[in-house]
Amino acid sequence: MSLAGSVVSGLAGGSSGYERAQLVTNGGFASGTGWTITGSAWTIAGGVATNTGNAGTLKQTLVTSGVLRSGGAVSISVTVTNPLGGTLNIYAYRNGVEVQQLYSNDLVGSLNISAIASAEWDTVVISAGAGLFTGGTLDDISITA
Repeated sequence: MSLAGSVVSGLAGGSSGYERAQLVTNGGFASGTGWTITGSAWTIAGGVATNTGNAGTLKQTLVTSGVLRSGGAVSISVTVTNPLGGTLNIYAYRNGVEVQQLYSNDLVGSLNISAIASAEWDTVVISAGAGLFTGGTLDDISITA
């Protein structure tokens, strides 16, 4: 099921009170639709994105241009499994230029980031340098604003 363009309602703990736009297409990695792979760092198959241990990025232009403005709240969640070690990096870009680093750390399990955009951005880029996240898989990525 694609969440792209849908609205996510509620607050943590089940309280309602606001609506947030889902900005990612195909966050469940049912296919490669919506995702661009540079280099040979990632493959998308079987409902996950898997890091191959090579250099490169996995990126997506957000579906709702202009929704995430400087000073706006953003939430990112993703499930990470099986890395042999190393660091996962998540960046925000605007017009092809990095404007904010959102995450850089070792991780296994569920990642939930809440941040304030330091600039307007239109693309999310996920990377791991050569050999730094080999075998790690990503699933169920969601970005809401």
